[in-house]
Amino acid sequence: MNVDQNKCFLKLKIVYSVLGILTGISVAVVFGVQYANYHVSAWGLVTSFYALQVLILHSLYASNKWINGGKKLKVFTGIGIFGQILNLLAILAYLVIAISEEQKLTPYGPRGFFMASIWVAITWKWAFLTTLYSIKYRRLLINSLNPNSLVPNPDSNPEQSTLFEPTESDPLVPGSSNSQRYMV
Repeated sequence: MNVDQNKCFLKLKIVYSVLGILTGISVAVVFGVQYANYHVSAWGLVTSFYALQVLILHSLYASNKWINGGKKLKVFTGIGIFGQILNLLAILAYLVIAISEEQKLTPYGPRGFFMASIWVAITWKWAFLTTLYSIKYRRLLINSLNPNSLVPNPDSNPEQSTLFEPTESDPLVPGSSNSQRYMV
């Protein structure tokens, strides 16, 4: 892929994130006001939160503003993993309640748990994307700090070569002179 395609895909990801935020907010308003289904309304807001996290990740990557980025990306990864676990538990809980109460597949009323489980699944998707992109951008950040990390050392034996042979000046090697500078 060339640089123009990457920029185009990144712009599409940013637009997709903005649409996710707007969709979550509109779902929160419509299901909260029109249908009084506060479960779906709350999960719409949580969906907007995770879509915002994805937008922040893409924006930081696009602007190349990764000051102390390794720690921030670990936090995004933790938020995403926590959200995925919470969302899977919520999906199961809503489905068990909806099936045990023999509910219909309509959003009407405050107890439309099937619809709530669908929005929890959409929230899970955004939590997954938060985790995915934070891991991806962290790897890109580490590779940009260690430009030789993907290239084998030409002085080493090719039969026992590793992808990265640390030296004392590498920023990601504990105890090196540059390791405290980047805090990855």
